[in-house]
Amino acid sequence: MADALVALDRDLSRFGEALRAAGFRVVEADDASAASADVVVLDGLDDHVMGVATIQFPAPIVDASGLTASQVVAAVRQHLAG
Repeated sequence: MADALVALDRDLSRFGEALRAAGFRVVEADDASAASADVVVLDGLDDHVMGVATIQFPAPIVDASGLTASQVVAAVRQHLAG
């Protein structure tokens, strides 16, 4: 789980520091990074980085809508443990 790659929606950069402090590598979510990420964190599933409602990433997706930084970190950990 340590050193897992998290692709983070650019609108969620405020969570980047908390994710890095938890030991995750964080990159901005785009097609390339999302395809190789262990977890993708988006701000709402209807309006994600590509602006398309249908989301198809090979990695688990965390919807960060309404979550705090600690809740996002916990959700990422849960998906990686899962």
